[in-house]
Amino acid sequence: METYDLKKDLKVFGKEVKTFPQAVKEAFSSLLNMIPDGFKRSYYGLSYMDDKGKMVYIATAEEKDEGKLKNIIVNDIPLKKVNTWR
Repeated sequence: METYDLKKDLKVFGKEVKTFPQAVKEAFSSLLNMIPDGFKRSYYGLSYMDDKGKMVYIATAEEKDEGKLKNIIVNDIPLKKVNTWR
């Protein structure tokens, strides 16, 4: 797995994968099918451990036209730029 530092804030939308890892491919395919310009944006997988130790995985796509796709958005997730020490 590679780590990337964001140089600017990024807004994404997506849907939680209920059966991880089995349904990851299905979640990204679903996003691609819902978005008219699906291949013209970036996609990200966001994950974290919840307070019960369960993996939470969210398949996301970059939001290009803010608010335009509100009817299909499951989660709005703002990603903030990261400054790291190297």
